[in-house]
Amino acid sequence: MRQVGSLPDQREAERFTAYLITLGIDAHTEQDQQQWAIWVRDEDQLDQARISLSQFKLDPDDSRYRGAERSAEVIRREESQRRAAAQRNMIEMRGRWNRPAAGRTPLTVTVILLSILVTIFGEMGKAQQGFGKTINDQLFFCSPADYITSNKNPLASLAQGELWRAVTPIFMHLDWFHIIFNMIMFFQFGALVESIKGTVRLAGLMLATAVVSNIAQAVGPESLGGTPAFGGMSGVVYGLFGYVWVKSTFQQEPGFYMTQGTVIILIAWLFLCMTGAVGPVANIAHVVGLVVGMTVAYVPSFRRR
Repeated sequence: MRQVGSLPDQREAERFTAYLITLGIDAHTEQDQQQWAIWVRDEDQLDQARISLSQFKLDPDDSRYRGAERSAEVIRREESQRRAAAQRNMIEMRGRWNRPAAGRTPLTVTVILLSILVTIFGEMGKAQQGFGKTINDQLFFCSPADYITSNKNPLASLAQGELWRAVTPIFMHLDWFHIIFNMIMFFQFGALVESIKGTVRLAGLMLATAVVSNIAQAVGPESLGGTPAFGGMSGVVYGLFGYVWVKSTFQQEPGFYMTQGTVIILIAWLFLCMTGAVGPVANIAHVVGLVVGMTVAYVPSFRRR
């Protein structure tokens, strides 16, 4: 809290404080002996407030200051309503998070367990016999046999009605770092979305990002890394990341939160993967998943307009 200056008249001090609020500057006034001091909360706005005070002293009755108190009152009321809503949401979220993880985020926990089991039994996509081979053959986007007999058509298995393959590659992971990183990120974002928006909303978001990013990865040009021989939750993870990023940063929806460090790490990892420095990566799925997640987050805003 920093002092902007002072005015001798309470009425003028209140009018000027209201004017600052209409400029987006959090300010208040209080009596200081024979003067009325004006304070601002954000030090970065101090210079702007002092310039405005100098202008105000030249003509306190200027038209831009008239009506400021009414406008400021509306702003204060809206801010009070936002704080009350945030408090209600905090209380509700506290109640949800007091429940066991499996109870408050059943889909998130189930998906993580399935991914671990598929990765173990499928021997990270390398099983060549028995149950593990069956898992791999059934969960890859396109079965090896269909891919070969169709003259390398990545959509061959889907064309035969095996529509589950548009989703199931998300459960397959090809090395330990792959699954550990993805599961940590999936739990962070998936549990957040499920606890706030519910299991059905998370399922819909996962389905949308999985289908679109997987198909894009399978049919994308080879020059960009397109191939039907891929696996992993990365497309969904980036979809959830994009969704939470928009909700927390751009829409500031109560309950959603993301640190700047998380954003930097995931965006940096996205571009690092594109360089090829970390080996073969489903870059198309990453980018498309991110775009789908951000788009889904913005859809309610478009509808309100």
